[in-house]
Amino acid sequence: METKKTSKRKKIILTGISVLLLLLVAFPFLLNIYLKSKLPDLVNEKTPYHVEMAQFNFDLISGNLHINDVKIKTKNPKDTAVTQLSGTIGELEVADFGVFKALFSKTYKAKLLKIKNPNLDIRFAKKKKDVAKTNKKPDIFLSELLIENGEIKAVNHE
Repeated sequence: METKKTSKRKKIILTGISVLLLLLVAFPFLLNIYLKSKLPDLVNEKTPYHVEMAQFNFDLISGNLHINDVKIKTKNPKDTAVTQLSGTIGELEVADFGVFKALFSKTYKAKLLKIKNPNLDIRFAKKKKDVAKTNKKPDIFLSELLIENGEIKAVNHE
């Protein structure tokens, strides 16, 4: 009688552990698929820019992000309160991005941001008058910035 109870418990425990392992193995793949489909929509919704990406790969464990053929443009080019961006980036690579720190503390940290073959026009937004700060901007830390073979034109708002 007791052997049936212990074997039933073992079966339940092994099934639980198997399900957890399966979820841990499948989670990075499912997150990558989710981000491939939703990241451009999130960027387009939450920012004043329209972004298109041809290929997107993200490794949750290492925190490496790789995007090919990025097209970016400002949704409202006449709005001088927003930095105007337009152009393309051949390849964008972020190494060792702190995913969990970004999720829980709004601190964005990466070791390397590599931009290959950019062709960007940037017009900086007008400086705002001293307005009381109501919302805190996120912290962004970057160890290295590497731009390869690019043409970037940056001009003041004037």
